[in-house]
This record gives sequence, C-alpha cells and structure tokens, in this order.
Amino acid sequence: LCSGVLLLACSTPSPRPAVGTTVSSTADDCYLRGRNLYLARRYDEAIAAYQAALRIDGTHVNARNGLAIAYAEQRDFARAIPIWRELTRDVTMASGPASGFLFANLGYAYLLSGDFDAAQVALEKACLLDPLSQRAWQYLGETLLKLGQEARGHQMLRQAEALREHDFRADYATANGGTRLPAIEQAIKTGQHP
Repeated sequence: LCSGVLLLACSTPSPRPAVGTTVSSTADDCYLRGRNLYLARRYDEAIAAYQAALRIDGTHVNARNGLAIAYAEQRDFARAIPIWRELTRDVTMASGPASGFLFANLGYAYLLSGDFDAAQVALEKACLLDPLSQRAWQYLGETLLKLGQEARGHQMLRQAEALREHDFRADYATANGGTRLPAIEQAIKTGQHP
C-alpha cells in the first residue's frame, strides 16, 4: 500500500489547461491544429482536431467552417453543406462582410455538387454581403454559366477579374467622398479573408 502511494506520488499528473486558460482558447488551439493538419493535406486528422474543438466549444465558427471545408475537400458534400447551411441560417445583411465567406463556401459546395440553383442563391448572398470578394463573384459567374445565363455569367467573371487586378479598397479610400455605399463601406472596413 505504501509503495503504491509513493509510485502514485511520483507519477506525472494528467495534463490540465493552464490557470487562466479559457475554454475558447483551448478550442482555438484545437482549431489551429486542425487548420495546420488541413494545410498539410492530412484531412482525417484535421477533421478529428476540428471535432475536438467543437466538443470543447460547439459554437466555434472557424472550427465548424474548417470541418465543412475538410469534408468538402474529400468531396463529402452531404456532410459539408448542412454545416454551412447551419452557419448561414441566421445571417442577415446587417451581419456584414464577415459572414460573406460562409455563403461563398456554401455556394461553391453547391456548385461542385451540381446543385446550380442553390449555388446561385448562396453566391448572390455572398456577393451582397461582401461586394469586394473576387472569389464569390468568380463562383457566381461559373454558376450562371452552368445555368445557361451566359451574359450575366460573363459579367460576374469580369467583376471577379477586376477585383483581382485592382485594389478597390485603396481607390475607395482615396476618393473619400462622393456617394457612400453602406455595403462597400463595411467591406472596406473588414479585412480580406484568406
């Protein structure tokens, strides 16, 4: 009995979060590990890390988005799309550009899965929320071409190209006056998404 107590006293304690560590920072750590694994194309491990983050904080938007992206990368749209639909369910125009990328991801997943009508709806919302997202305009253009809307599709592709080639944020800041457009004002104030 005494030797058992001594062995127990000498064993390493189980790891615990450091004092002052919040639940969200632990979830953030799992998310960041998942992101690094995703970038290394180790999708199954990334999924496990995102799921660990969500066990700690089920509302972690980046972990949920990352999980959906990892599923979509494996062409498992049946799992990815419901996650993005849930993430975008309560988004309104007042949510601003910070939510536009979620609709762009949802729309692109619909596009890749062949549901072009749903892709159009999601991507139009993405473009309204973040009018400076060249990625959303690109995907919308591709979707419209698939739907046979040639003229409008090419117009959206030109919009994406213009945003890729030109720093609209700098021009808008330089103009500093004239007609102010609330959606563009919000998009400029929001940093670019990776």
